[in-house]
Amino acid sequence: MNIKKIFFFLFVFVISFLLPSVNCPLAGKVGKIIKTIPKEDREALELFFRELIYKEHFGFTLFGNKPISLTGYFDPLPTENYLQTHRNTILKNGWTTWKKYRSIFPTSNYLLIEEAENELIVITIINKDALLKTIYEHLDLFQTVLGKTFTPEELLQKVGEPDASLFQLIHQHEGLYGIILGYGKTNAYLYHRRDELNIFNSQAAFSLPKSAPSIGFLSLDEEINFLNTKMVGIENNSKLSLIRLPQFVGLKDHPETIQLRKKYRNIRAQMMVRFLKKNILDITLEQLSSSD
Repeated sequence: MNIKKIFFFLFVFVISFLLPSVNCPLAGKVGKIIKTIPKEDREALELFFRELIYKEHFGFTLFGNKPISLTGYFDPLPTENYLQTHRNTILKNGWTTWKKYRSIFPTSNYLLIEEAENELIVITIINKDALLKTIYEHLDLFQTVLGKTFTPEELLQKVGEPDASLFQLIHQHEGLYGIILGYGKTNAYLYHRRDELNIFNSQAAFSLPKSAPSIGFLSLDEEINFLNTKMVGIENNSKLSLIRLPQFVGLKDHPETIQLRKKYRNIRAQMMVRFLKKNILDITLEQLSSSD
């Protein structure tokens, strides 16, 4: 046997014992419950979760500690987006089907919410524990923007309410949003600064943040040049990648970015091992229903 294959199977064997067990109230029952769902709906759910986990970043929130992940589909699909018809159909049908059956798969540790922005339907998954932990780690930043009385629990409660908008709840602050998306404080705040300066909008009106460079820069030109040249795409997923890594803009050589890349690769490796054992629909619904 090829030496690489030997190492791969040894890796799978060892990791399978190291992976934490899932405390699921429906453990052993999920598969039976799924079989009671009509075949057409079952297939729609499987395609839906496969799209979210393999091609989006939902798996890193569901099976890891990325606080939130989001995606969206159009309803109706604009004619200029016709190339996205297949993907749009999978997400639209899958989300509609999920709403039919979600009551039998309680999600105490996660929130799956929908926000409508005109024709765009945004689907967000929230890992409650990871979100609370991340905000507490950066509580001073959140309270500076949202007020000294702000608490992470308050945000978590409000985001689950009907017609709530997570982005609106954090005052549309790109820095805070990047933090809870799991992109790191430094990257998130540099992205926020880039947004403040309207770097990619030459027609933008003058604003106060443009009046002076940030600390460490002698001029706005120097700061803008830094943001233009140093803020790069962190991941270039191969077309052959089974599970796509989270993509974001940041400082590639910053210690925080290096740590994030390592973490997300570890989460991906663990997911791949999990999916060797069970059908993706079974294991996803078991995880959503887990209680630890």
